[in-house]
Amino acid sequence: MQILKKIEIKLGKIILNIIIFVPCFEMHISKWLKTLRIKAGIFIFTGYFLSSCAMEIKFNNFADGIHHFEFVEKASEMELGEEFIEDVLVNCKMDKSNSQIVLSCELQVKADLECDRCTENYLTELTNNFEIVYLLSESEKNEESDDLSVHYISPDADKISIKDEVTDFALLAVPFKKLCDESCKGLCTSCGTDLNKEDCNCDKDTTNPVWEPLMKLKDKLN
Repeated sequence: MQILKKIEIKLGKIILNIIIFVPCFEMHISKWLKTLRIKAGIFIFTGYFLSSCAMEIKFNNFADGIHHFEFVEKASEMELGEEFIEDVLVNCKMDKSNSQIVLSCELQVKADLECDRCTENYLTELTNNFEIVYLLSESEKNEESDDLSVHYISPDADKISIKDEVTDFALLAVPFKKLCDESCKGLCTSCGTDLNKEDCNCDKDTTNPVWEPLMKLKDKLN
């Protein structure tokens, strides 16, 4: 009898564990499947994001009409130069038809530049706009255009890359005269003091000896 009671007790414990374990197991399975779905979604999104970062558009995947794209690429990966920092952001509008593709793009990128007046570094956001026209032509190799914004591509092509254009227009966005501020006072031509930070006692009417040869040449020309 004692043996039977022990067996009944053990069976009872086993049944109780099964009753408790099954719902818990189902709950863990449910959580696992949910996590898997989330990770799969992240993976799909990441794959799309990375394909966008390649600065390429697979235009064959889109019907004729207007489409919008956003590209993000590290400035360092685009080999723009040390003065460009963080991300290059490009927003493009694609107008696609059966004979041509027109891309209208806006780019933004941050840069760490050196002021031409005071030689101090300053952070600024550079912007530029550009438009590229892609004409579908069977004789693309024989076609040339004087307009650098017009390109010929084969009707068999399925994608276009704008990485070179983004690089070029990012470089063109750098101002010819780099100023930390329009009111920058620059450096004293005599002692080199940064006049934005402090004044100096130099005679402002005194000509820097460096410019004397040019002043003499100017007098001769006059």
